[in-house]
Amino acid sequence: MTFLTLDDKEECIGYYCDGKLIFGEKPPTNENKTWKYSPQHSDDPMLYASLFCAGKDFDEVCPERLQETWIKLNSLAKAYIRSFLEAKVSLKENCFYDLVPKQFLIDYCDIKCQIVDDVLDTCEKPNNYDFLLDLDKLIHQIRKTKMNLKFDVLKKEQHDQKTRDFVQKYINKESSIVYNQFSSKTGRLTTEENSFPILNLSKQYRKVIHPKNDFFLELDYNAAEVRVFLALSGFKQPETDIHEWNRIKFGYDDRSEAKNNIISWLYGKKNKKEQDFKKYYNTELIKSKYWDGNLVTNHYGRKIAADDFHCVNYIVQSTAADLALRQAIEVNKVLNGCQSKISMIIHDSILIDMKKEEKEKINSIIDTYSKTEFGKFLCSVKVGKNFGEMKKIL
Repeated sequence: MTFLTLDDKEECIGYYCDGKLIFGEKPPTNENKTWKYSPQHSDDPMLYASLFCAGKDFDEVCPERLQETWIKLNSLAKAYIRSFLEAKVSLKENCFYDLVPKQFLIDYCDIKCQIVDDVLDTCEKPNNYDFLLDLDKLIHQIRKTKMNLKFDVLKKEQHDQKTRDFVQKYINKESSIVYNQFSSKTGRLTTEENSFPILNLSKQYRKVIHPKNDFFLELDYNAAEVRVFLALSGFKQPETDIHEWNRIKFGYDDRSEAKNNIISWLYGKKNKKEQDFKKYYNTELIKSKYWDGNLVTNHYGRKIAADDFHCVNYIVQSTAADLALRQAIEVNKVLNGCQSKISMIIHDSILIDMKKEEKEKINSIIDTYSKTEFGKFLCSVKVGKNFGEMKKIL
């Protein structure tokens, strides 16, 4: 059976199914088709249409036969929302289903259910569906956690217009991080327009971000993409810093020179040591295995259209992104039932809001994040009382 959750807020429990609105109850286990994940759903197997269509919205996937009805009802829904905003009725403090006419809600949910059925009938189930769902649950958990932002730490910088603008924009609003797992080619997370801008936040502003528990724990891979490149070429992971390992292998004078040369070469720049690089970073082997001349299919089955110039970059970057997110999911499982939670994901690093009473979990967290299917990835470990003042401990 196809159903729709009526509201995403924990206190607004209810669902629509087969022409009926049911309030105060979570959907039963036999109703297993819907649009997107909600914590109101059971742990039983569920088909989420939004994952079948790679995160597209209802407007994009509505079939032609339903478009007239959908446009009419969706326009009405938007009109209701505009009226609530004008009347200063908060949708954060009220359940949507309490604010609109019952018959409209039935009609609106019914057309959405018809679109859900069409998507599930016409789109193939992704090969990596379980991963997409686990990631959806994790980023939903992060989105639902309001950030603890302390802007008083920027008092001495208020003379700067950019800083004043930043403070003014966020000081009087509840902020959260809203990720999108579908908007980048390579699978790296991006943030939605209504999200706190964590992925492009200036480092000078990181100190406004404080834990809701006791301290932050940050794990950051040592050159994840370079390590993935090495692994895909058939080599074991070095136990030491990989840039230092490359410095020794390729005869560079210092670490930064080795790092800059390898990474720029990975992204397509010519290098006089190219033939030496290819002994360990085998571009031809990787291309023959993961690129068919038009399409990259990475180690995890992610498909990306690519030409010869971009294909190696896409193979490596997408595999590294998928790997890091899979490890974050595993860390989240370690934290199941804990007050400590993953606070954010920034490319190849995760930030965990730790409860001091649960610090015995730290070794398990580090072990889980570093032990990948490509071998043990070295990662730096930092702790701090805010995100801008993190101290390296490993």
